[in-house]
Amino acid sequence: MTGFFVWSLALGWAAACAWLAHRIGDAFIESPLRLELKIVMFLALLPVPVIDELLAKPQFDQLCATKANVSLHADRLRGRTAYETDVPPELLEGTLVPMHLHRRIYLDAGSHRPLLSVAYIQASGGKLVGALQPGQRRPLTFKGWCAPQHWLDPLGALGVHLADPEPAGAR
Repeated sequence: MTGFFVWSLALGWAAACAWLAHRIGDAFIESPLRLELKIVMFLALLPVPVIDELLAKPQFDQLCATKANVSLHADRLRGRTAYETDVPPELLEGTLVPMHLHRRIYLDAGSHRPLLSVAYIQASGGKLVGALQPGQRRPLTFKGWCAPQHWLDPLGALGVHLADPEPAGAR
């Protein structure tokens, strides 16, 4: 049902863009380029509802390249048992759509010292997504999640075993 609603809105927006482009183009009665002006106006108006996401994609890609990483303490890893702990997400300032830096830290089950930390980025949708789907905030125009590739591989290669529950008294 939501898909039908979104497609209906998209078609309604395209119709509104066509109508507006036609009205603006008709204001230029004497211009020989009136049809071309209407086409350009229509194409310029179409992406307006998702312009914040379109402009945020390069920001997201840059943040993924610089902040999504793995920090590994190989000297402490071999043969250990680790458990995962989540750190509260950090809102990244200065972005066009909300983006959060998430960190997962894997601590040694015995000493509670960090063995591995992983940082990944998650983006929310822009204004249109917020208006259409308040609970579902994924971007419409790009995949809003990035993490280092194969970040769990070092754990298995070094013989680290992941424990499901956090040991009692670890925090």
